Amino acid sequence: MGMESLSTRDFLEIVIYTLGIMGVVSVNCFLYLRAKKIVLVQYFFRLQALVGFWMVAKIFKVIAPDADILWLWVLVEYFGICYFSVELLAFGYIYKFDKLIC
Repeated sequence: MGMESLSTRDFLEIVIYTLGIMGVVSVNCFLYLRAKKIVLVQYFFRLQALVGFWMVAKIFKVIAPDADILWLWVLVEYFGICYFSVELLAFGYIYKFDKLIC
């Protein structure tokens, strides 16, 4: 499915994800400027970056022109989701015990 064959649903999905990415980036910029520079905040922004990475992969998955590129973006999308769980566990550990795992 290339750009010439986007359905209305696909177009709205791209618009919604793009607006979501713009909102996440603007809120994170505001939070970064106001937050203390501690390790917990760094892990929070890593989680936010992975969500943004996943959303960008979703957009490119929708506009992939053929099955091979679609499969590539599915793999990129799942990489972001799988790594998100690791970062979430590290974030939770730092939040609970106030120290790094290593």
